[in-house]
Parts: sequence; structure tokens; C-alpha cells
Amino acid sequence: MRRLIPSLFAPALFALAALLVGAPSIASADPIEVIVVIEGGPDAATARPHVDRVVSEAARRAGWPEARGRYFDSKKTAKGYIDKSKKPSFGFLSFGTYLGMRKAHSMTVIGAGGAAGGVPQVVVVDFSPSGTPGKARLVSALGALCGATGDACAALGFSTLRAASAADLPRR
Repeated sequence: MRRLIPSLFAPALFALAALLVGAPSIASADPIEVIVVIEGGPDAATARPHVDRVVSEAARRAGWPEARGRYFDSKKTAKGYIDKSKKPSFGFLSFGTYLGMRKAHSMTVIGAGGAAGGVPQVVVVDFSPSGTPGKARLVSALGALCGATGDACAALGFSTLRAASAADLPRR
């Protein structure tokens, strides 16, 4: 009888050990990196808490275990960062930044916001050609993102966000 009990549990223990050893760790995955580029926007020290709130809420709504935000107030600095580092997953780009970077960097427009006179003040982009995990959830949450972060979006220069439409894309 003593041999029977260990032999009954051995396959279960082996399966559990294999599962634990072979399971991918969410904590070991790279965090989702989000850049916020608002040309002529607030300085980095002023923008930092607002970027943190927007990125944190986006991560919560998209289901990302971890996200990191970086802020730039010039297209040149942002472009230098992208060229020298790992490409970010998503970006909240001022419209001029988007126009200046869209040909050099593969990106898909997934949202826009703060429209004034029909021209978006900010464009939300996915830098990944195959799509980033949580993209669909982020797109569906864009409309509520600014409301959920209080004045954080407004402090960065846009007060509304929505999923992108064909009208948001430049014709050229």
C-alpha cells in the first residue's frame, strides 16, 4: 500500500512541476512601452505625472501587466529615442509629430483626440506591425480614457480620445 500512494501522486506531481517550470512568467515579459510626444507641450517635469496617469489607466483597461510611459516635447528627441532604442508599443503623438514620423516608422493609427476644426490634436498609434497585445481593448477604451484620468489628458493638450476613423487619416 505504501508504494501505491506515491505512484498515484507521481504523475500529478510531475505534471504540476512541468507546468510551473514551463509556464511563461507574466512578470518576466517586457513592459508595454508608450511614448507621448506633444510638440510645444509642457516640460517633462510638468508632464510626468500626467503621462503616468494616462499610461497607467491605459494599461489597466488594456490588461497589460506592466506599462512604462516616456514623454518628449519635440519630434526630434522622440525620433532619436526610437531610432536608438527598442521601438515603443504605442504612442500618443501630436498631429505634426505623426505627420513627420509616419513614413520613417511603421505605425498604425488606432485613435485620435482633441479635434479642433477637424484636425486631430493627438493621434494614437500602434508601432507593432503585427499588433500589440491588448490593442483591441485599448481601442475600445479610448473614449473613456480621458474621463478616467481626470485632467491628465487636458494637461497634455487633448481632452478627448476616440477610436480612429478614416477621416482622421491624412489623404497623402
